[in-house]
Amino acid sequence: NTMSKQLSWRNQSWSVKNILELKNARRVTVVGNTLEYNWQGGQSGYGVLFTVGNQDGGCPWCQVDHVVFRRNVVKNIAAGIQILGIDNNFPSRQTQAIEIRDNVFAGIDNERWGGNGYFITLAGNPRDITVDHNTIITEHGSGLVQVDGPPVLGFTFTNNIGKHSAFGIIGSGRAIGLDTIRSFFPGSNIVSNVMAGGSPDRYPNGNLFPNVRQFEEQFESYTSADFRLRVGSPWRRAGTDGRDLGASFTELPGRREPRTPIAN
Repeated sequence: NTMSKQLSWRNQSWSVKNILELKNARRVTVVGNTLEYNWQGGQSGYGVLFTVGNQDGGCPWCQVDHVVFRRNVVKNIAAGIQILGIDNNFPSRQTQAIEIRDNVFAGIDNERWGGNGYFITLAGNPRDITVDHNTIITEHGSGLVQVDGPPVLGFTFTNNIGKHSAFGIIGSGRAIGLDTIRSFFPGSNIVSNVMAGGSPDRYPNGNLFPNVRQFEEQFESYTSADFRLRVGSPWRRAGTDGRDLGASFTELPGRREPRTPIAN
């Protein structure tokens, strides 16, 4: 599917919020879609929300549970994904077991679309969140991961490629990187990620920190939005599972097969 907003709406009186939101959902799979054009308006501009909501107080069993978001292209947005663990206003069950794998987030740009420009924000104590093999293209933004609230148990952030930007991985009241990770992500697995422009001394060992120019040179054509890894890139076969870092383009919508087949 293609889910898209008309750019003309920005100059009209519509209340624009997001492209996809789950408030009460269990065992949902979202695969192979294109989601595009979302800006700050009625909400802060995240394209995708997994935000449990007991809106009128009569659904304390509401929960977002076991969701797979995979092989989607999300582009031209103010920010990427927002995940809420517990409803802010009424009792709910805890958001858990969210998998975000093999997606391309292209054109996260808070100068163009407003918002804060983060790839993913976690708040309110979700648990068991897996973020693996995503390609994150941020033109103007704040960072990769923003977190607030109680510690997030079972957090995995692996094999992703993106720009660190100003704050990389940052939590409320904590410093960038290790200080945030120790406080908000105990027992987490954060390895084999490319965080271009970041400082390696702020993060766990096993991650990569090229400069921004080196990052952009690893793709077939960064300026033409062809975000397949080029032949000869050191990020090929460099994942924890032996696959290329970033998203697999073998099954993404609207993409050609890579020159060298990528194992799935």
